[in-house]
Amino acid sequence: MSYSTTVGVVSGRGKELSNRSLTRKKFAEFLGKQKPSLVAFESCATAHYWARAAKRHGHEARITPAKAVAPFRQGHKTDSNDALAVAEAARRPKIKEAPMKTVPEILEDGENELPDLYRPTLHRMYNRLLELREDIGAMTKEVERLAKAHPICNKLMALEGVGPISALLLYATMGSGAAFSGSREFAAYLGLAPKQYSSGGKTNIVGLSKKIGNSQLRSVLILGARAYVYKLKEPKSSKDKWLQANVERNGESRATVALANKNVRTAWAMVTQGTEYQRR
Repeated sequence: MSYSTTVGVVSGRGKELSNRSLTRKKFAEFLGKQKPSLVAFESCATAHYWARAAKRHGHEARITPAKAVAPFRQGHKTDSNDALAVAEAARRPKIKEAPMKTVPEILEDGENELPDLYRPTLHRMYNRLLELREDIGAMTKEVERLAKAHPICNKLMALEGVGPISALLLYATMGSGAAFSGSREFAAYLGLAPKQYSSGGKTNIVGLSKKIGNSQLRSVLILGARAYVYKLKEPKSSKDKWLQANVERNGESRATVALANKNVRTAWAMVTQGTEYQRR
């Protein structure tokens, strides 16, 4: 899965010059091509990595806490509005910055004020982090090999937003599909069908129920669908056109759940009928 970030470029007077989404590779190239500037990030897990990368290219890097960014957001919470809010917050003189995390550099600097007694402990913790990253990478590749080697899971990965983990969980939960009378029942079992509240002969749709169904599989499916919705720029199939229209009509969150619902219903049909998924 290729992740992306929204980059907003603002002039010294606060005028928006551009606001677009870039992949991580394109963002790294973007940092290298720009003249030294103030590069601001909202505090998150990857902000420190990119802040260090910006500094290596000669930029002034600044990480702003999320709570300090929120008051400057105009309109709905979208990636483009967030980018402009980060730029506005970074220009304010009294906004406190989040300290940049540089563990390896701290350990290599023997003249800083880090106590010698604490250095071995911090070194062990950092090595453990590297080992965990290596283990996660190895297990991820193992899951990918397992899913590709399984004929049904390999077919399920053709669905939009369905990866190795969600394909394996789908098959483990669904099996042959014979336990469910139809695709809608399977979607309802996972908690992806709309919840109904009926009274006085009137039926109301009140969203999803988070207390029923397979919460783990539902979360994985929704995350995968959200990633696909986020990357959707130009529709390449009839399903993409349906999804884009759903986003424009109902918003990204509802469209994401709708895609996850359609995926599980299609997956049930594929397994029970022995067919492959065709993007038209």
